[in-house]
Amino acid sequence: MPVTYTITTSTGFPIESPPGSPISGDLVPSNLLPGIYGGVPISFNLKFSSDEAESISNIVANSSLTSIGLNFQIASTTTDTVIISGTLTNIFGETFRFLMRDSTEKLLPVNNSEDWVAIIKWSPPNIYVKEINYTFTYTVNVSESVSYISTTSFAQEVFYGFQQSLTSFKTLVNQGEI
Repeated sequence: MPVTYTITTSTGFPIESPPGSPISGDLVPSNLLPGIYGGVPISFNLKFSSDEAESISNIVANSSLTSIGLNFQIASTTTDTVIISGTLTNIFGETFRFLMRDSTEKLLPVNNSEDWVAIIKWSPPNIYVKEINYTFTYTVNVSESVSYISTTSFAQEVFYGFQQSLTSFKTLVNQGEI
C-alpha cells in the first residue's frame, strides 16, 4: 500500500526550486523536498495519505530536526499532516574568530554563549549546498483491526545564502563592545 506525500502549504521556499521539486499542492516525487536557503525562515505542511488506508496517524519525526533549528508538530485539524517550521542555523559550519574579554582569541560558531567583546574574522563555509534528511515513522491504519508501522525519509537541499549570512554577521558585529 503506497503512501503518498503532498506539500499543502509552504513559505520561505525560493521562487526557483531545483528542477523536479514539488510546489505547494503537488505530490512529493522521489521523496525530494524543494530546496531552501539556510538562514531563511521556512514553514511547510507535509500531508501523508494512502488510497488504500482509512487513515495515517502517530507521525513522529526524527529528533535531529531541533538540532538544526526546525520545529515539528502535528497539524491541529488532522492526524495525517505535519508542520515543519523554523530557520536552519549554522548548518554550513561558518566560524568566527572572537576576541574574548580576557584578550584571548577563540574560533567559535555564530550561535555561541561565550563572553566575547569583538569579532576579528569571519570564515565563510567551503561548501555551498548541503543535503539534510527528514525521517518520519507513522502508523498506516488499513482498517479498524489492521495497521502497520512504516518509516519514510525525505531529502532536501539547503543552499548557502551569502546575503543572509552577511546580514547575520553585521548583526553579530553590532553586539560586540569594540
